[in-house]
Amino acid sequence: MHTKIKTLLTLNRLISAFIVVSFVLTQVIGIQTVSAFNLYPRVDAEESFMAPKNIEHSDMVAVLVSKDIYDNSDDFEGLNEKYDGLKNNTVKYRVERYAEDIAKVLPKTKVKIIVVENNADAPRKIYEVLDKLYFEGEEVKNTVAQLRGIVLIGNIPLPEVEKSGK
Repeated sequence: MHTKIKTLLTLNRLISAFIVVSFVLTQVIGIQTVSAFNLYPRVDAEESFMAPKNIEHSDMVAVLVSKDIYDNSDDFEGLNEKYDGLKNNTVKYRVERYAEDIAKVLPKTKVKIIVVENNADAPRKIYEVLDKLYFEGEEVKNTVAQLRGIVLIGNIPLPEVEKSGK
């Protein structure tokens, strides 16, 4: 009779220990036991669920350009004599070339051109886009680029930040 009780107590302790260890592993350390015991391979099976994601961080410069200027298809001579071999004299081409020049001067910096419409919603949309790029960044191919600078071209409506009504 005593051996049955001892066996039940031992089994009870083993089950309790297993539950405690499972809790610590899943909640504190973060091991995914469901995936570990899954009999079917995951869709992304080449990536181990335990392996940390190797994400490289880089900087980003946002070039905000007003839509009316960016879409202007007129030819502008400008400083054509200083830059030999310009293929195109439109503002759009020059903004894109400027973005490329920024990327050349600042290595590992992504340049994002954002065309802005000048309407009542523009300041809110600009705020939301810049806020997301600054705090969360933009992920492309295991690289997260976070906003570090802004260039404004044209008549860009600026969002106003208020604190306590000021």
